[in-house]
Amino acid sequence: LAQGAGRLLRATSDRGVVAVLDSRLATARYGAYLTASLPPFWRTTERATVLAALDRLVAAGTTIAFATHDVHLALAWADSVAVVVDQRVIQGDPTVLLADAPLVTRAGLHHPWPLALAAFALDASANARLTPATQPA
Repeated sequence: LAQGAGRLLRATSDRGVVAVLDSRLATARYGAYLTASLPPFWRTTERATVLAALDRLVAAGTTIAFATHDVHLALAWADSVAVVVDQRVIQGDPTVLLADAPLVTRAGLHHPWPLALAAFALDASANARLTPATQPA
């Protein structure tokens, strides 16, 4: 982590963001050790502040790449996602990949509730259109 930060910012005029979007940095025993190894960056735990900063970087034409297990964040924010599963990396549209329930489960991720709700609504709508004679027993 410290090496990555050092490669990002080499001169005082350099600008960049090191975003650790994992609460374990603040809650786990090893978090204090990792934090202490970083240069004295400005820090925040406010999600809205972090997302606003990332939005400003994107608006300025900066490409953002980050790793997260937060599928809701990826679904809301990412243009493209990569899911590591079965010793492979599968990349694509977040609404397609994260809607793939077996893939999400095999990757050890939580199903994004907006997509689960949409699937439920579509399923309920399809079942409502069935006539009594065609409804499953």
